[in-house]
Amino acid sequence: MVPLLAAAKVHVIATAIPEDDDYVRDLGAAEVIDYRTVDTVTETLRRHPDGVDAMVNLALPGPNLVRASDAIRPGGHLLNVAFPSPEPSAFDRADLTVRTVYSTARPGDLEEPAAQAMAGSLPATISRRYPLEEAARAYADLVHSHVRGKLLVITDATD
Repeated sequence: MVPLLAAAKVHVIATAIPEDDDYVRDLGAAEVIDYRTVDTVTETLRRHPDGVDAMVNLALPGPNLVRASDAIRPGGHLLNVAFPSPEPSAFDRADLTVRTVYSTARPGDLEEPAAQAMAGSLPATISRRYPLEEAARAYADLVHSHVRGKLLVITDATD
């Protein structure tokens, strides 16, 4: 998501731990907030007192997302892809556009990012690869350890 937004000339503020700061900046983030040591809403508003125009939520569930929306300026937008999503009424803000998207890609939806990836302008963010028989380990690693980038479970191409 960060590389796509950065390529579209969006000023990206990302959250990450200090060990991932350079990695996230290399992906295109203009600013990074260490979510383990500061309150991200407070820090975002310290840096941008009027709030931000939009937020893309990939991780925060329910009530945490409602709190995070306090960093969005009046008239702003929130795109959420994390589960569970709060009901729109939980935000109690008529000036905020909230959309939650749980979907699958349809034919043609990913042509542009695929072309960028093939051209080398969209960085690969795969950090670990697992053979299919280790898929359970991949899931355990995702849930129980710090993950930078994507985990990929692969099948043997000769099957």
